Amino acid sequence: MANQLNNWKNIIWPIRNDWGGWGTGFLVKKESNLANGTIGIRFFLVTNKHVVGEDPKDRRQREEITVFVRINTDKSKSSRKRAVIPMVDTIGTRTWKEHPDNNVDVLAVDVSPLIFQNMQIAHDALTQASFVNDQFIDDFQIITGDDVVVIGYPDFDGDRTIEPIITAGTLATRIGEPLIEYIAESNLKSTRGFLINHVTVPGSSGSPVILKPTVGRTVRGKNYLGLEVPPLLLGIVAQTRHAKVKASVFEGRAFAGIGLAFDAVAIQETIDLFFD
Repeated sequence: MANQLNNWKNIIWPIRNDWGGWGTGFLVKKESNLANGTIGIRFFLVTNKHVVGEDPKDRRQREEITVFVRINTDKSKSSRKRAVIPMVDTIGTRTWKEHPDNNVDVLAVDVSPLIFQNMQIAHDALTQASFVNDQFIDDFQIITGDDVVVIGYPDFDGDRTIEPIITAGTLATRIGEPLIEYIAESNLKSTRGFLINHVTVPGSSGSPVILKPTVGRTVRGKNYLGLEVPPLLLGIVAQTRHAKVKASVFEGRAFAGIGLAFDAVAIQETIDLFFD
């Protein structure tokens, strides 16, 4: 698993918004038809809406976000460099799109100019071929309890590591189906997301959720004991969950070890908005 995930350090970037908040984003690339009839590549940084702004009005007012990219050096090592991504281009067009469903916390920013104008940036990117959809769920028999990993830049009381943190856990609810929760008696809430165990802490927003690479898995109804399953994108972390805690001296809320994520199909739908 370590070898397959090693290059993800160039896919995942820490993000700081212009009011001082932090989050994580990851790169996705997609082919694009150019004006001269050739095929080019566009790069997008995928994160959560709330990382850019808590409500639509906030997001529309954002002028830029800051990322910290890896820079290749002559010594075959990498360092971090601050880079600014404008949220509006030189002709006044927004560089970002958000999922049209208000309850789906997914946003993408076109970072192609940043990458193409700074060739020293160490980068890699996912393609939509690795996005888990209903067909993947059936073929790979992805079920509750399957192992997952999350890679990102969580908040350790104001500190962050220079390299992304990998945490491992499991799928807590079924992916590919709406998450139905009780808000109050006889009041149900349906969310187009899924829950994950033991892999998120506050500050994980925008981190990718990945089906843990394994050697040996049932694929399309057959057992492949020697097949190494590649990292497949299940979705994106959007929220950490808390639970009530009661003790003899206080009553409050504590982190429940559960995170809410939105599926990879929602990410694909958001990126597709750039090509409508």
